[in-house]
Amino acid sequence: MASSIVFFDIPSSLPDKAWSPNTWKIRYVLNFKGLSYKTVWLEGPEIEPKLREMGAAPTRNKPNGRPHYTLPLIHDLSTGVIIAELSRIAVYLDATYPYTPRLMPKDAVGFHFAFVDTALALLSPIWKYTIPASCAKLNPVSEAYFRPTREATFGVR
Repeated sequence: MASSIVFFDIPSSLPDKAWSPNTWKIRYVLNFKGLSYKTVWLEGPEIEPKLREMGAAPTRNKPNGRPHYTLPLIHDLSTGVIIAELSRIAVYLDATYPYTPRLMPKDAVGFHFAFVDTALALLSPIWKYTIPASCAKLNPVSEAYFRPTREATFGVR
């Protein structure tokens, strides 16, 4: 069966390439739902130009107000939808592929969003410990791109 979903991920220097907990969640979701997909690897500096070229919406704005483009992102070729961010992707996949296992009960979507927001807020203090180790696993071009921005954002070296 041909892949109708293109999944965008960030490669690493690890043997299997995949490393990001955020993109691993989407990989798991696609596998759990039994949806076929093709992975396209984008190095850090390639993300924004590629997503802009595709017409993807930014995930959020940077502190300076400029659009911020992030992965994970999927492009569903069967519908033309391009969507980023774990929770939004999960809601989209449940609605678009109702014959596959549900990711969230229909009446718990709001709870899910609240839980994710709260969990991220509570976990944010640990990023300063995980960022340096994560950057060390990236390919050199992505490390040179991510390290300065993450160090500035999270106040780590």
